[in-house]
Formats: sequence, C-alpha cells, structure tokens
Amino acid sequence: MASRYDEIRDDLRSEIISGKISPGQTIPTRVAIQQQYGAGPMTVNRALTDLQDDGFVEARRGQGTRVVQHPPHLYNYQLAFGNHPHVSEELWPRFYTVLVQAAAGIDAQGPKRLKCLYGVDGHVDSEGMGQLSRLIESRRTAGIIFASSPHKLAETGILENRQIPKIAFRTQRGLDGYYSTISLNMHGFVDRALERLAKLQCKRIAVLTVGGLMERETQHLIHGAKALGMEIKPYWNLLISQKEANSAANITHLLFNPHQTVRPDGMIIMDDNLVEHATSGLIAAGVTDQVKVIAHCNFPWPAPSPISIHRLGFDAPQALEIALKKLDQLRENNELSHTELTPVFEEEIAAAR
Repeated sequence: MASRYDEIRDDLRSEIISGKISPGQTIPTRVAIQQQYGAGPMTVNRALTDLQDDGFVEARRGQGTRVVQHPPHLYNYQLAFGNHPHVSEELWPRFYTVLVQAAAGIDAQGPKRLKCLYGVDGHVDSEGMGQLSRLIESRRTAGIIFASSPHKLAETGILENRQIPKIAFRTQRGLDGYYSTISLNMHGFVDRALERLAKLQCKRIAVLTVGGLMERETQHLIHGAKALGMEIKPYWNLLISQKEANSAANITHLLFNPHQTVRPDGMIIMDDNLVEHATSGLIAAGVTDQVKVIAHCNFPWPAPSPISIHRLGFDAPQALEIALKKLDQLRENNELSHTELTPVFEEEIAAAR
C-alpha cells in the first residue's frame, strides 16, 4: 500500500504529466496540500523534494513551487545501447560512436536533452537496465531511441508500455513490441553507388560487406550492376566481420594484386568500419589511381581514408532529429510509424548546409 508521501508525489506528478498543471504554473501551496491529504509538513516537503530532484518542479523564494518550463516527460530523451563502448568482447560499430557524438550535440543545444544509456540488454541486474527502469518508473522520459533492434527487452514489459514513446533503428518495422522504427535505406545506397560507378565508367565491381547486409543486398547488387552494364563476380563480393575489420586490408590487397588476371575497376565498401583498412589495402596493391571507390559513411564523422574516395551514407544528426520528432508525434497521437532514411553523397550534404 502506497504511503501518504507516495500518494502526494504521484498525484502531483500525474497532474503535471496530464497537463492539468502546465509548465511554469504554480502548484498548490504546501498548506493546501497538507489540508487536502491530511498530511504533516515533513511528508509534503519530502514529496515536493522528490519532484524537484526528478526535475518536475522548482522552488522560488517568495513565489512558491512551479512546474519547470522543460519538464522531463516532455524534454528528456534517452538513446539506449544494448552494449558498451569500452568492453573489448562486445561489438561497438562506428554507427554507435557517431550516434553518441550526434546525441551530445543535440543535448548541448537544448532545450531537449538526449542522454546515452549503455548495457540496456534486458538483464535486470545490468546498470543500463536499472537506469532505464528508474526513469520509466518515475516517468522522467519523453521517449527512448534504441540504437538497434531492442528484441532483448521483449520479456521486460518495456516494449509493450504505451505510455513511453519508443523508436528503434532496425531493418524493418517493429515486430516484438509497441514502438516506431527508423531504417537506413541500403537498397537506395546500392542503387546510388552503382549509378555513380557507372558514370565513372567502371565495369567490374568489387563489394566489401558485413553480416546481414550480405544476405539482404547481394541479389540487389548483382541485378543492379547487370542492368547498368557492369559485373560483380561471386568472388568479388566478400564478407568481412566487423570485429575483424583489419582483415579488409589483406583481402583488398589480394583482390587488386597486379598478378590477378582480371581485376575490378570499382569497389563499394558497404560498412564504414571497413573503410580505413580496405583503402590501405588498395595502397598496398598499388592501384589507387585505377580503382574508383564508393564508401559507406555516417556523416558528419567519416571513417579515415588515406586515399580520395566517394562517400555515400546517412546524416546521423538528422537521423536523431527525425527520431525525436517521431517520438513527439507518437506521444501526441499514439500512432506507430516507420521512416526510411535516404542515402546522400558527401557533396550533397555540404550543398544542403
């Protein structure tokens, strides 16, 4: 059974969240609250202190206690990762790093706040799950952005909670909970990469890709190349593990070695974790002036490359801004949506800015 202190805190918080007491508005006086609930001053003070610590209200000398202008249920968002950036045995792709950097930029601008949570993996004893659970319980979140599919949370009840707006970066619409989705249009990436290589008069195309993309995009790559008069031989379409991205250097060196009878004259790097290593392999093979490269990029933080390449990919700050907008829409109308991001070349982003 909830205590009187819990009742006061929860009732006031509910009135703030429902809009009955709006941002900037003064809440009832302590005396009025004491009379309404038959509570003592210490109980009321404790309830209001909790609300102040959680960021819902602020006390001003001589002006009473007011709802803050930017309360957490409307302005505080979380970007949740299932793993950690500094744990060697866990995969941490560049996409995650770029999202963290973009989130820091949005958070610094305000008034919306976007904080990262790590280790949101469905385990009740993990730090990230504890942080997220406390935020949800105290209703201090305006929405959650999952950096990847949140399927590990399927048994926690969080995905089914319709009070909390949620959106996830994934390859398809959410199938294991109530949340919107946002995806990177890799079909479009393939189309634009092949079109650019065709304009550069390439005829033989090599592809470096990673797990997942290999299965989803191989046929689209082959058919797209053929339609443009280009060829992708099966042994030019190579799968490389993100955890072993450095192997891309040797693989590319072998692929473009001058002793090969027939070599590609164009290459598509489908994942930015491979870019630095793959382009180093081209240098080792001595073919940097003979091969045109289209490389995946998460703008505005490109993977380093020792040679000139054509960068094609997705704008991370824009992706997060779209995610935040979709969360606000979901909070207002409770309608799920799926958004697909369009790939752009580096010069197109520069022109747009």
